[in-house]
Amino acid sequence: MSHEDNSFSYRSMERLFRPNSILIVEDSLGGGVISRLRALLHEWGFSGEVVAISEENATSIEDLPFVPDLAMILSSSDFSLKALDICSRVGVPYMVLFSRLEGSGRDHKPILKRVLSRGTRFIGPESQGFVNFVDSIPISCSSALDLSQGEEGHVALISQSGALGFSALAMGIDSGVRFRYVVTTGVSMDLDMIDIGRWIVEDREVRLIIFYIEGMSDGRAFLCLAQEARARGISVAVMRGGTSKCVRDRVLDRYGLGSSTDDGIWRAVAKQFGLVLLDDLEELIDMSRIIGESERASGSNVAILSLSGGIGVIQADKCVSLGLNVVGLSDRTKEELSDVLPLGSISQNPVVVPHSIENPFSVLSNALCILQSADEVDAVIVDVPIMSAGGAELVADALIGTVRPDSKPILCCWLIDDAHGNHALERLRRSGIPLFDSPRRCADALVSLLGMIQTPVPSELECSPSGASVLDLYPKDLNEHDATDFIGRYGLSLVRQRFCRSLDETLTAGNEIGYPVVLKVVSTDVFSKKAARGIALSLRTEEELQNAYGRILERTGRSCPGAVIDGVLVQEMVEEGIECMIGMKRDPVFGPVVAVGLGGVLYDVTKDLALRLAPLDFSSALEMVESLRGYPLFSGLKGTETLDFKALAGEVVKVSRLSCAEPDLQLLDIDSAFVTSEGVKIADVYAFRARKDDV
Repeated sequence: MSHEDNSFSYRSMERLFRPNSILIVEDSLGGGVISRLRALLHEWGFSGEVVAISEENATSIEDLPFVPDLAMILSSSDFSLKALDICSRVGVPYMVLFSRLEGSGRDHKPILKRVLSRGTRFIGPESQGFVNFVDSIPISCSSALDLSQGEEGHVALISQSGALGFSALAMGIDSGVRFRYVVTTGVSMDLDMIDIGRWIVEDREVRLIIFYIEGMSDGRAFLCLAQEARARGISVAVMRGGTSKCVRDRVLDRYGLGSSTDDGIWRAVAKQFGLVLLDDLEELIDMSRIIGESERASGSNVAILSLSGGIGVIQADKCVSLGLNVVGLSDRTKEELSDVLPLGSISQNPVVVPHSIENPFSVLSNALCILQSADEVDAVIVDVPIMSAGGAELVADALIGTVRPDSKPILCCWLIDDAHGNHALERLRRSGIPLFDSPRRCADALVSLLGMIQTPVPSELECSPSGASVLDLYPKDLNEHDATDFIGRYGLSLVRQRFCRSLDETLTAGNEIGYPVVLKVVSTDVFSKKAARGIALSLRTEEELQNAYGRILERTGRSCPGAVIDGVLVQEMVEEGIECMIGMKRDPVFGPVVAVGLGGVLYDVTKDLALRLAPLDFSSALEMVESLRGYPLFSGLKGTETLDFKALAGEVVKVSRLSCAEPDLQLLDIDSAFVTSEGVKIADVYAFRARKDDV
């Protein structure tokens, strides 16, 4: 199903996630699974009908006196398709397929098409089910459900991997995270993470949705969902699998989860659309703790309250290194603190409550109350060092009694070992105070929370051609002359140049353009003119041009025997400005991605490049240029002229427009875009069509 299919109502998925009746279809050898499911549903308080039927009695599904809202298909792999077919025939609206499907996609297609035509929707195959903590409905057999997280929280997790999803659930519960929904989609042959996400964003109590993604068929539909979530005040985080090419190919071949992309494009997309990228389960848990339990921070001013001077200093250093502001306290806050801190203490940030003073826990509580109310403070980190079990309990009393539910974010760096602090730790977890076991993790989590308030300007995602393709006017394989002519039709600023097929035409072109000039071999068989020595620079006279003509043809012939030479390009030699690069790549997940960066030797040294999804307006393109580390070079150094970097942004916009208008263009490399004081001059261009297996 396309995500643009308006015939499907996501509100109807209430029957999937809040079923009143459940059918379990199981392998005849697995009676223990049915017993466990029944026990879990009973333990969690499910009061609806639960019917279990073995696959050998599957035809009796048609004799049921009611139509179940949801069927759980745990039958053998070779029977799952038949179970799916039977359940859809009797009108079961939703199913979860736990098993693999035997055979190829070609074998599955007729039955799946028939099932969907009847209005039945399903998750899987190879799902491990889901949990709805709001209504206490466990549609899974996972061992993670043996743990209890208490009341529902504000975090939703949608995972393509069942094992990873429920492992994260177990680790999260163990760390004090309170989830609201956990859904594992498996190999999404029908309902996928985008469909599930569209239902979840309707829940106003959700603060954070975390996705674990190995592959996607429609990256822009996912970004539409992310934009909708952000508009509703819901943070979106993504943990990715298969960002390295060798792993990506194996994952996609094995699971058939659609396409995947590399880490660089993911990071560009995250920046453009306000996503937070997670690299491992530790970060996933920390993000869930702070977003799920804390109020939103209004800024980056952090106060540190510590029962240890040394740990407070380390915490402050870590915060500063991550870009947080260890804020200077106002005179009013200092005065209030001086009234509660022991005589001789300095009321500054970090605020240190010496553990050695009499009743430090009361002082800790009073100081925290003051910092919570301070206008200059956006968040507070409380550092708790090793102490006795009794001391740990008193710290827990102080924090639980002082932290207000509607207060600014309060994070706790808890450094007490389990032997002394485990009971107090569990009390703090139940209270909803985010706990971390190191100053680094505490600061990292706060940075993630702050990243959520930096809502990006909504980006346009529609990138469809509006007219006839210009690319269709050119050969299947474009040489450099074709490529420069092609982008010229979209208004990009080319150097003066002529395409020539003979020496006479070449000499005439040199005189018309004016010296100095550049001479290049033009051939689709020669990928690197530099390696083939098929280029000559700074030709200042007709004689030099004549000598270079024969020389580069001879060298190219030796370097690339059998290459078909289409001709040569004579171009003006650009001797001023900075060499930059512009390009586009049609990503298999997100579509056209536009790039701009420093070019030539500067790129070889700095790898300075900015990426964004097309389409781009001028302000977005200018922001890309200004984000480059080499941007100061455009401003003129040591008396040199200021270069027209805004013209470079204008060329980026043209490439963006071109990439949307030409769906068959796979790759465009503008290797030499010279930015001068009077604009941009483009010299080297390569363009490649999408092959059938690229689309």
